[in-house]
Amino acid sequence: ICVSSVDPLAFAPAVEAGAQMVRILNLQANWIEIGNYDSFYELGIQFSPEQILKLTQETRRILPFLTLSVTIPHTLTLPDQVKLAELLEEEGADIIQTEGGKCSTPTKPGVLGLIEKATPTLAAAYSISRAVTVPVMCSSGLSAVTAPMALTAGAAGV
Repeated sequence: ICVSSVDPLAFAPAVEAGAQMVRILNLQANWIEIGNYDSFYELGIQFSPEQILKLTQETRRILPFLTLSVTIPHTLTLPDQVKLAELLEEEGADIIQTEGGKCSTPTKPGVLGLIEKATPTLAAAYSISRAVTVPVMCSSGLSAVTAPMALTAGAAGV
């Protein structure tokens, strides 16, 4: 059972009702994820590092016993993504997730296009995985061609 919300207070009742994975902004099985911002980007809404840190702190306070995964917005510069990942690790995030496929428009067809599409999330996975000790999950814009690249770049999973 997967529950989505931008309100950390909505998670406790969902977990009590049987949700095993909750995501802030797109929740999911024995862990919590703050992420999946794409639907908000389409509305012109972006989440600042401060907002994501606050969501993380509140979610950790309410549900300290679940594994917490937090997605780093691709709208941040790469150095800012790394800094946010470090702060999230300090706040108790158990997994850091990358994104970026929606922001990438490939100019080449075929395999080259698949690699172009995955470039933002691969760059984030590489940089973040070297800055934090928690696992990094690489997502968004990946394919059968680029998923192995994510693992080579330092992602613990895709």
